[in-house]
Amino acid sequence: MSALVLSGFSAIVQSWYIIPATAATILLGIIVHDWILSLRMPPGPRPLPFIGNKHLIPTSSPWIQFEKWSRIYGPIFTLWIGRRPTVIVSDPNVAVDLLEKRSNKYSSRPRFVVMGELYWENASILVQPYGREWQIRRKLLHQALNPSALRVYKPVQEAEATRLCHQLLSRPDAFEGIMDRFTASVVFSISYGHRIDSMNAHIIRQRLDFMQYSASLNVPGRYLAESIPVLKYVPNIFAPWKRAIQAKGRVEAKANMSLVREVQNDMATKKDLPDSLTKLLLKARDEDPASFSLLSERDFSFIPASLFGAGSDTTASTLCSGILMLVTNPVTLQAAHAELDEVIGTDRFPTFDDEKSLPYIVALCNEILRIRPVAVLGGTPHANSESDTYRGYYIPKGTNILSNSWAINLNPRYYPNPHHFNPLRFLPDTVPPRSLGYLAKSYVESTPQEKGEPHPSKDGHSSFGWGRRICPGAGLARNSLFIAVAKMLWAFDILPYTEADGSTRSSPTQLDVAGGKSPDSVHADGTSDSVAEKEVRHDTRDLESGSTPSEKPEQAAKTTNAEPRDPNLVDWDGPDDAQNPMNWTLKRKLIITGCISIITLLTPLGSSMFAPGVPQVMRDFKSDNIYLASFVVSVYLLGYSFGPLLIAPLSEIYGRTPLYTACNFLFTIFNVACALAPNMAALIVFRLFAGLAGSCPLTLGAGTLADMIPQQRRGAAMAAWALGPLLGPVIGPVAGGYLTQAEGWRWTFWVLAIAGGAVSIVAVVFMRESYAYVLLDRKAKRLRKETGNPNLRSILDTGKSPRDLFVFSIVRPTKMLFLSPIVFLLSLYVAVIYGYLYLLFTTMTTVFEDNYGFSQGSVGLAYLGIGCGSLIGLFALALMSDRLHQYLTKKNGGVPKPEYRLPPMIIGSWFIPLSLFWYGWTAEKHDHWILPILGTACLGIGMLMAFMCTSTYLVDAYTIYSASAIAANTVFRSLLGALLPLAGNKMYATLGLGWGNSVLGFIALALAPLPLLFYKFGERIRKSKLFQVEF
Repeated sequence: MSALVLSGFSAIVQSWYIIPATAATILLGIIVHDWILSLRMPPGPRPLPFIGNKHLIPTSSPWIQFEKWSRIYGPIFTLWIGRRPTVIVSDPNVAVDLLEKRSNKYSSRPRFVVMGELYWENASILVQPYGREWQIRRKLLHQALNPSALRVYKPVQEAEATRLCHQLLSRPDAFEGIMDRFTASVVFSISYGHRIDSMNAHIIRQRLDFMQYSASLNVPGRYLAESIPVLKYVPNIFAPWKRAIQAKGRVEAKANMSLVREVQNDMATKKDLPDSLTKLLLKARDEDPASFSLLSERDFSFIPASLFGAGSDTTASTLCSGILMLVTNPVTLQAAHAELDEVIGTDRFPTFDDEKSLPYIVALCNEILRIRPVAVLGGTPHANSESDTYRGYYIPKGTNILSNSWAINLNPRYYPNPHHFNPLRFLPDTVPPRSLGYLAKSYVESTPQEKGEPHPSKDGHSSFGWGRRICPGAGLARNSLFIAVAKMLWAFDILPYTEADGSTRSSPTQLDVAGGKSPDSVHADGTSDSVAEKEVRHDTRDLESGSTPSEKPEQAAKTTNAEPRDPNLVDWDGPDDAQNPMNWTLKRKLIITGCISIITLLTPLGSSMFAPGVPQVMRDFKSDNIYLASFVVSVYLLGYSFGPLLIAPLSEIYGRTPLYTACNFLFTIFNVACALAPNMAALIVFRLFAGLAGSCPLTLGAGTLADMIPQQRRGAAMAAWALGPLLGPVIGPVAGGYLTQAEGWRWTFWVLAIAGGAVSIVAVVFMRESYAYVLLDRKAKRLRKETGNPNLRSILDTGKSPRDLFVFSIVRPTKMLFLSPIVFLLSLYVAVIYGYLYLLFTTMTTVFEDNYGFSQGSVGLAYLGIGCGSLIGLFALALMSDRLHQYLTKKNGGVPKPEYRLPPMIIGSWFIPLSLFWYGWTAEKHDHWILPILGTACLGIGMLMAFMCTSTYLVDAYTIYSASAIAANTVFRSLLGALLPLAGNKMYATLGLGWGNSVLGFIALALAPLPLLFYKFGERIRKSKLFQVEF
């Protein structure tokens, strides 16, 4: 029986490949399915398997990038978020075709597992999928917000707009808060019949808290349940996150129901209760209970609550956009004043009864809504409830549909000169500008109406959405905007801010406003009602990027006085250019850093994984030469020595990614060749070439990180990357020892080749070019082709031909190594430590087999001391590197220095001699085997700090030439690592383990002060004319 069980188990083990083969087949099937689907859908940026286009979508202001893509792929294109497609609509006629003419298919919502199902239990109309329950909610809202019902609310809006003007007069410094209070009070009064005196009122703070919390639940990627919906069914005892969300949802539901009950009680006890949405809904429920039968009390209470959530903040934001447009376009402000003076006069406020007599004010409100839509991506996405075909493109069921209001409202086809704030474009055809005699003649004659093709929406813009999901409170919002703008412009003038010295701060140009710049303030002056002059400061944020654009006067002066820039120089499109690797999304940076770290772990693995198999190799090839026994291991490092001299200059001409791809492929090929080597000579040659190819990630890794990650945050990423060259050589012997014992030395190379092939595929899929020189050069080539201007060139272009640049770049690492004392001495220090490491690698097998009786398999475990030490050093460095850098930078007045990377190395430098004395004498005296292994752990700590601090220091000090600086360091380090082990066996045979390692320890002790010297005097050396090198 036992034999039968063992036989079955053996069969399973021998057919292990079935599981990964099945998994690979499934993955391949998914990839092929998604690829075919992407070909059938509207075109778009090329998605990556399982990731889609997430790495291409900017984290801030994505609508701007979407608008750029619409010019490339057309008015309807597809983006992939993971494996889920999203169709982006950038043309109003396409939006009408899909979201209105086919609204029976395109009126549903995507599934919101956390916010919709767990938090709101689908009670909110915002997340309700298309169906009977949504139709009931929509019908009730329509009854309470139809044109006849809106007339009931106008007295409330007029009263609140008057109070808005009074508060602006009394407290102009609270500009934004007053706007917020106005819109909150209007919407709350209409929802529940109670006005709001202050934004600090408990009920308002509670409402805002609910809104912020629900928004936080809808952050993409925050909750795994959105990707794996079955997790919503995990019992609360095992899912505290779910329990907390549901508890908060119950608090909001209780608050909503309490507000409804309060109105219900008022209706029973008070006469002449003001009309409100809740009051109208309660009356309708009493008159027609059958229509409300599907709605629970919780569901009913969410209908008026949704009006406050949707209408309070959006109208306030629109009013602020209106102020921005008026202060930067004074000619439109003068025209509005002219109309108000003519039609209203100075004796009364404008009212809704005057709306038909104020066509320019109405047009101005529509232009505000057009040029800065609040729901810039059309609000909550639509989703189609069944598959469809449009213009030959297939749109599968459940696809997210986003209408990019930014692109639609700024489409020059419908709005010529779209960034120009021009209310005349919204005047009806029956009211030509010349018929408004009160408008200045110069304004009418100099300003074209800029009307394009007719917009399919009756509003002339798409700011309130489309189809059956259009904002139900659109009419209410339009009324609030009109009455607030009319009364404010009647009461106040809005002028650029006046400085303390009496000068007027210049307003941004129209182009600046289109680009998102905004004024630092507005200034309110009394007008026809003799309102006393007041100042209203209004700090705004960049409308596109979210950053504050205002610059200090001295900075502006510097900009003004700077020399004019060559118009043919091609640079990034501003500091927030999404194509600049520094602005890539965090997820994209993490993916690329992960790929580099994996590659950088694999190639050093190849340097030592073979070491425990050397005795087998010597027997197989019938050799007893002790120098060849060491050289067949260390020759790999000779490849590390010479590879960077070729790879570094090539990368600075052609970019990082082509070099990663080619070297990964060559690394795999030469490891296959090593596995098939017929003799010692062939094995040594193939190992040399494998080392040449394997040096790529060590040469380019630090430079790639420097391309993407700012200096102050580079330490943690460098720690992850530096782990590879330190842990790889440690893990290698452990795995290689058991693998050699089980399958023979050739299988160590087969495993490396398999891993290399897998990593090559991953790198091809996920890696992206990050070198700014190459990216800007490509951009310049593309622009030369698009514009026909042959003089365009990258701002980083040196003017050298590729051949000259290659010759120049291949010399650069050598010049750095021998002419820069910083590069030379730090490279020497790291090279000595690296040589010690590989000397131990080539001798530890003999030490632990002969002195401690370790087997061929278990001898690899002796290398774990170095690995554990490296991990300790890594964690210590990851915790303190960036923090220490930030602390020292702050202490230096906010000015960073590369030398601030060296303090951890000052500490680590003393671990190196300590480890050599410890290891040497405990092994010499045959003390317990754990003691020499603990000694090597100290070597791991000091080695990691030296290696990583040096790499980061060189990257920070030589930035654009960081690849060459690292190449110089790698060449020197690898050369010593290849040659020093050749003397190891002879040295130990002559001096013994104790004194042999003591000699190495004394050398390390002599070099230990170097990091402290460079910390103190590094900046002086770098800036000294004596050591200036033309790189």
